[in-house]
Amino acid sequence: MSMGRKPFTSDQIEERRKKLITQGGELALQIGRVPHAKDFKKENGTYSYTAIRNVFGSWNLFLKECNLKENKATYVSKEDLIWLLLSLKRLLDKTPTKSEYTEYAKKIALVVPRYP
Repeated sequence: MSMGRKPFTSDQIEERRKKLITQGGELALQIGRVPHAKDFKKENGTYSYTAIRNVFGSWNLFLKECNLKENKATYVSKEDLIWLLLSLKRLLDKTPTKSEYTEYAKKIALVVPRYP
């Protein structure tokens, strides 16, 4: 016999799901924007991101259930990243710094993956 926690019943899961949805909507109103996973912290009296992922499967599915706009990210290939850096270099007439590129990426709603 294992000494771990007992699995949640379907009623407990549904109750937790409803609480998370309520907390997601309340947090969005409190901070004035769609919350990010890092905004959902136990010290704020909310469930953790892990609890949300366990109940909903992903952060964006959780946001959808809360009737909030999904956090959408656009990823680029390595080749596109190089092209964007060269374009910014031409625009600035110098090699861009990391902060200049980050600011540029924010303006065009771009999320750049980390490459080794």
